[in-house]
Amino acid sequence: MSFISSAELVILRKMYPEGCRVSLERMVDEPYAKLHPGDLGTVRNVDDAGQIHISWDQGSSVAVIYKVDSCNCLMTKEQIRLVADFIKG
Repeated sequence: MSFISSAELVILRKMYPEGCRVSLERMVDEPYAKLHPGDLGTVRNVDDAGQIHISWDQGSSVAVIYKVDSCNCLMTKEQIRLVADFIKG
C-alpha cells in the first residue's frame, strides 16, 4: 500500500465527494469484484488511506486504491440534484 500525504488526501476528498458518480478506469488485482473499465458507481467515502469506497451499480462495494486503481468523477451529488431539479421544472 502506498502512503498518502495530508495534502493529497484533502485533494482526493474534494475530487471524489460522497455521493458523486464515478466511472471505473482501471482496477488491479481484484478478481472477485468482476468490475470492468466503464462500470459506474457512487462514492460512499474516501478513507484516511485514500481508498475511494464505492457502491458499484452492478452490486459490489469495492474500494478504488489510491495510486493503484483509477476512476473518474462524472458528476457530483450537487450536480445530480441540479439536473433533477431542472428536469422537474
